[in-house]
Amino acid sequence: MKKRTKYSFVHFILSLFLALTIAVFIKTQWYPSSLFKATGVLPIFIAIIIVQVVLWPLLSLFVYKENKKSLRFDLISIVIVQLGFWMFSLYGLAQGRPAWVAYTFERFELVKANEIVIADLDSVNSDFKSPTWTGPQFVGTTLSEDAEVRSKHLLEEVLGGISIAQRPEQYVGIDIMKDRMLKEQQSLAELSKYNEISKVDKVIASYPDAHGYIPLRAQKVDMVILLDNSGTPLQIVDLRPWE
Repeated sequence: MKKRTKYSFVHFILSLFLALTIAVFIKTQWYPSSLFKATGVLPIFIAIIIVQVVLWPLLSLFVYKENKKSLRFDLISIVIVQLGFWMFSLYGLAQGRPAWVAYTFERFELVKANEIVIADLDSVNSDFKSPTWTGPQFVGTTLSEDAEVRSKHLLEEVLGGISIAQRPEQYVGIDIMKDRMLKEQQSLAELSKYNEISKVDKVIASYPDAHGYIPLRAQKVDMVILLDNSGTPLQIVDLRPWE
């Protein structure tokens, strides 16, 4: 095997290993369940993986020429640019990661980290001042007790599309919302109207404690959140909650 081919192959293997490691981390920590699909990030992430695993090793193969004076500099430059591209890509994925799954009115809304709107940090409960790095958290929401603030929020939602789900100052613990969620949950039988029956049966079989569901409004594909008989969210599943 020629040196240039050997180097490019080693570069490919290392790039593949790094890409798989990062993919597992992102899938388990930042975009768990079906949130890659819900946010619409999956095609972008696949493109990033292809570029990282295929483009840079091919570029190494192209520039590798024995006895070339600038060979060492060229190969190091490729690696530096590749790592820089990873940093840029990870920053974008981190900013767009799901941060909160906020219960509003008869539905949940998926809120990404870069969609959070905080008008007054001091008024935000310490539990909700910053999202975790290990997947989105379930929270409830309540309207402000101040009539002027409520009117302002309503106006901003109508004109600017800023939902109450994006406002951490209106967050409360999800446990507070359990009774309300139990009243507003929908029957699992309803899912057969919007999904293949076989797919619904498979999901329900995987979560025997599921008692009902509440729709999840997401950025790209709306999904379903299953609840147990106490009103506790069980899982986000890849089923359509409506047509």
